[in-house]
Amino acid sequence: MFKASHSIFSILMVAVVTSYSSSASANAATAQFSIGEVSLQRSAASTPLTSGARVESGDLITTGSTGRTQLRFTDGGMVSLQPNSQFKITRYADTGDGKQDSFLVDLARGGMRALTGLIGKRNRDNYKVTTNTATIGIRGSGFAMAYNSDGTLGVTTEQDAIEVCTQAGCIGLNLGESAVVSNANSLPMRIRERAYWNLPHPNRLITSRNDDVSSNGSMRNLPSFSSQSIVLD
Repeated sequence: MFKASHSIFSILMVAVVTSYSSSASANAATAQFSIGEVSLQRSAASTPLTSGARVESGDLITTGSTGRTQLRFTDGGMVSLQPNSQFKITRYADTGDGKQDSFLVDLARGGMRALTGLIGKRNRDNYKVTTNTATIGIRGSGFAMAYNSDGTLGVTTEQDAIEVCTQAGCIGLNLGESAVVSNANSLPMRIRERAYWNLPHPNRLITSRNDDVSSNGSMRNLPSFSSQSIVLD
């Protein structure tokens, strides 16, 4: 009797977990816009990423020389990707529980700008952006980052504060401050220049209004911004 009940209970639990995982992954983000060469890779399949498409945990997004996209996550967070970028949503879970949430993404190359949502406000330790040389954590809600042509990583805080860490240690950046990371074994260094990304068509920039998420979950309007927030040459 106990064995039968235990077996049924196990099956039900597996079904609940599977259903939750599927639901969570299917609602990671939506592409607010996607222009130029932008592709989405899910498992072994690669397709163009179109405006309005859903993006799931585990997806890899790649932009070509003319590609740009902006993602809005289910927690209200935003990520905009510049041309020649590769971005993976390594693990995303918007559960409403600061102990279970996860926003872990990886920027393999290129440039991005981010505004954090409720996941980072419930528990800032759950929000991480990783690269080959450093990990960016948050103590606030807005930043821009880019790999430079010389292989270094540039990071600029655009709202509140962030933390940039390598294997050598961490530094905190306040509003308007920037840092560069030369390699994974060196400390990040503060610099006067903002995060740099060289766009191929600087006269054709995307401008899009964004919203920030207050700690109580309400939306707070922010000024319009463009990709000029990342310094161009």
